Amino acid sequence: MSRLLAVVCVAGAALCASLTLGAAQRDPQPTAPAPVTFNKEIAPMLWQNCGTCHRSGQIGSFDLTTYAEVRPRARQIVRAVKSRRMPPWKPEAGHGNFVGARMLASEQIALIERWADQGSLEGHSRDLPTPPAWSPGWQTGQPDLVVSMPEGYEIAPNASDTFRTFVVPVPLAAGRYVRAMEFHPGNFNAVHHANIKIDRTRFSRQWDERDGGPGYQGAGSREAIFPDGHFLGWTPGQSPRISPPGMAWRLEPGSDLVIEMHLMSGAKAETVQASIGLFSTDEAPTRTAYMLRLGRQDLDIAAGQRDFVSEDS
Repeated sequence: MSRLLAVVCVAGAALCASLTLGAAQRDPQPTAPAPVTFNKEIAPMLWQNCGTCHRSGQIGSFDLTTYAEVRPRARQIVRAVKSRRMPPWKPEAGHGNFVGARMLASEQIALIERWADQGSLEGHSRDLPTPPAWSPGWQTGQPDLVVSMPEGYEIAPNASDTFRTFVVPVPLAAGRYVRAMEFHPGNFNAVHHANIKIDRTRFSRQWDERDGGPGYQGAGSREAIFPDGHFLGWTPGQSPRISPPGMAWRLEPGSDLVIEMHLMSGAKAETVQASIGLFSTDEAPTRTAYMLRLGRQDLDIAAGQRDFVSEDS
């Protein structure tokens, strides 16, 4: 084309300009970006941020591991992530950095929305990575020791806000260091949250023996305490916390795990029988964790007040 333009330009500038304009009009247009697909972009994101709960045997009310499961809920997922209700993470961004933060970046949220707007395409099968090898039942792998409530506790239908404490003996012949703990509520429909403490005095057993059924009403005794600097608990969507290197906690023989649970039921009776998986290590702690608990116990909210701010520092 350049040779033809050179020759024509000698004969007439007008014709040269015309041919040059035509060449410019035939320049290729910018290539549109490839559409977002489930297999290439969305699946890895959902596996990492949603799969711990939204898969078979876990607390999520539906699974989000395959295209067939995700496609009908594309708009629902967009609403959940844009409002930041999902993945569950209470601290608001911009107020400190936390270990194990579970927040989608704004770019990731925009990518999910673009995928839904483009028709929620599946994409090529060759683009789908190998799904994670989730451990059945336990998220952290197979525990070194599993202890369970000796018997189940039945909650009557429509029983709301039941606080009950259960004492679980730990069969240890010698003390061990614990690097991680994973809590299984046994019934996701009935357990709102749980705190797990340690009682080396066996005093909590006396409280349990005074009550006719499994466990006893209310919170644990004063002898049941958290290990130094460690919060042991569970809420829906919370991942098991693994202690950083050098920060395991000690569990002595003869100790009891004291599980303080907030329970509730729906239209039918529910039975709860929780289990706890313990992951041990031979590494003695070299650092001591420090516990900082912020909260207020003197809240006074006026009737009808829609917004109430409580501060502590």
